[in-house]
Amino acid sequence: MHTAFRQGWGALKNGVLLRAAEDAGFEVFVTSDKNLRYQQNFTGLKLGIVVLPTNAIQRLIPIFPASAQAVAAAGPGSYTEVAGMP
Repeated sequence: MHTAFRQGWGALKNGVLLRAAEDAGFEVFVTSDKNLRYQQNFTGLKLGIVVLPTNAIQRLIPIFPASAQAVAAAGPGSYTEVAGMP
């Protein structure tokens, strides 16, 4: 698994982080930052963006199938929010 921190990108924010991931060849960027869509212009972005409802692992386990499906379906410039448990 790759994380921004493990890639040495812990200090990078928003657009710079997205471009670093894109330049490194990543195809999908997974985050729990629900404000990203309001902070960034995704025009021309080669990454697909998948937004999870939380970064708490215990709350992500039940929605893993939906999260994996969103990642698999992500294409260049796509934006998908995965719904949390009701």
